[in-house]
Amino acid sequence: MVDLQKFLEGEVEDDFPVEVVCSVEQLVEFLKGDDEVGAHRREEIGKLADFDTFEAVLRDEVPDGIRIFHHRWVDTAGKSRLTLKDLKVYGSDPVVEKSCPTPSQMANGLFDWYVIRFAKAMIVYDVVSAFPHAAERNKQVYMWPPQEWCDDNGIQPGATVWHMLQVLYGRGSAGETFQLLHEAIILSVLGFKFRLLDHEPCMYYCMEKGTMVIHHVDDGRMAGSSEDVGAVVAWMSKYLLLKVSGEIGVGDGYKYLNRIRVRLEDGWATIHDGKHIQNIRKIPELPSSAKVVPTPSVKRGTDAAKTYRVRLGAKEYRSIVGIYIHLSLDGELIVFAVKEMARRLNDPQPEDWCAAVRLTRWLGDKGEFANVQRVTKWGDVPVVDAWTDSDWAGVDDGRSTSGNHLETDGFKVYHSSVTQPGLPALSSAEAETRSMARGGCIGLQLKVLLSEIVGKADLRLKCDAQAAIDGAQKLSGSRLRHLEIAQSYSRRLLRGKHARVDKVPGKANVADCLTKHLSPEDTANHLRLTGFQKFDRPWKLVKLARINKVEDLVSAEQLVEQNEKLKRVREVADGLEIAKKYLEQDFAPQVSENFGDEQNDANGET
Repeated sequence: MVDLQKFLEGEVEDDFPVEVVCSVEQLVEFLKGDDEVGAHRREEIGKLADFDTFEAVLRDEVPDGIRIFHHRWVDTAGKSRLTLKDLKVYGSDPVVEKSCPTPSQMANGLFDWYVIRFAKAMIVYDVVSAFPHAAERNKQVYMWPPQEWCDDNGIQPGATVWHMLQVLYGRGSAGETFQLLHEAIILSVLGFKFRLLDHEPCMYYCMEKGTMVIHHVDDGRMAGSSEDVGAVVAWMSKYLLLKVSGEIGVGDGYKYLNRIRVRLEDGWATIHDGKHIQNIRKIPELPSSAKVVPTPSVKRGTDAAKTYRVRLGAKEYRSIVGIYIHLSLDGELIVFAVKEMARRLNDPQPEDWCAAVRLTRWLGDKGEFANVQRVTKWGDVPVVDAWTDSDWAGVDDGRSTSGNHLETDGFKVYHSSVTQPGLPALSSAEAETRSMARGGCIGLQLKVLLSEIVGKADLRLKCDAQAAIDGAQKLSGSRLRHLEIAQSYSRRLLRGKHARVDKVPGKANVADCLTKHLSPEDTANHLRLTGFQKFDRPWKLVKLARINKVEDLVSAEQLVEQNEKLKRVREVADGLEIAKKYLEQDFAPQVSENFGDEQNDANGET
């Protein structure tokens, strides 16, 4: 192995001697100064002690064969965090107890729609030092203490270890353990009958009060009447260390998942952090004077000699695409371009770099833009519009792309651009039929989710391909055998009156931008259709403030135990109900029909 110290000393001139070789993380700590880093680390140790996260025991008291974990400090600007190095053991680590679900794109969009549609008061909350709130379920977790703790307590390193009583960051099961704690607290709010939605593991709803809670690990949002929201926050503050915002009114904005959401009279404006585009421009060293292009993407060939512009490593390319994937969760106009770039992460070619640079140039003059979504329909029953579209053989391997855009009362809650799996579609009708079937499936999911909240919703499929509409309404599988599976699903939706299908003009189909490269004229049209527009309306950022202290908290472990027992009772009750329906509807008629049939009995078919 090459000696890095000697290598660098040989490469650097004598006027600049190499004294220290360190990682970037260590360099940051060095520049910050030992005093500042040490103060942050001791503050973190004190916070863990306040939560009773650990108890010190002698090394000899640890049972034989029990693993003692190492720790790692994560030092960032303004704070330090102590983590447990629960490294995954390849081939032997179980996946159970390591699941920590987060809200889907549809769930986040549906919450935003709910706040506007029913004019609810809304607040944002953050659980401070979230994971140490939850008790460690494994009673035999030990960790070597940090050097700072040993120095302050006059303890020889190696003589004492920490017995972990609460969950620490880095623990494999920490996310799920906190999820169960948060769930138990929400479901036990006095005076409320919250239930966890069947189809979204991070959304809670109380039908009687009309109050909704959604959370992304330790960041949450709550909607309801002002009194009800205050009551839920007061209950949570008994068990969780919280930072809470004031009510988010019209013209107020809040930070959520690296975005700023600004509330409007009839919708929301989503503003992305400008640092993302700045970071992207730095990688290929794109100057600020680079010309802005009229479209986010164009179809390119594979002739490297003609398309070469910039060639960096695959790591830099993946960094750019990763940032764009984050931005595409809100900006529909870039979704197709990002999807195509993401397909080449393994071995990016010069034309892929050209696509990334072009997308960056298209966004060059859109620093003041925001994704604005508004509720435009105010009927008694919510309406789900599932816009579907597809190209044909637009991908280089002959496959097609399905684009789906879902709205609830005109408010966009979901969009996607997906390369159709399996063998390539043999015709444009087949490609459109596959896209309609996928849109119907996602639309039905949204309709079922809405039924858990408001009780009823209507589903309409929007398609611009007459062949796909005819296949769903009229044609049988025998007429177009290769489309039978996809058509049968769409047909069952229509015949079962779960949905209806409407023909829309191709230029008015908002899902068109999710399936192909657009012309400059179509790009300008979809800027309007998708709500990506310049946002110069004044707004103010709402900040979160601490509302309680660690010493005020009460343990919620009893709530967790009760909630787990109730889960088991409900599982047994659901199982018995399913068995009862099976016996009444399926098994009993079959027995009565075949009972006494000697021929079937002889063949073993009864």
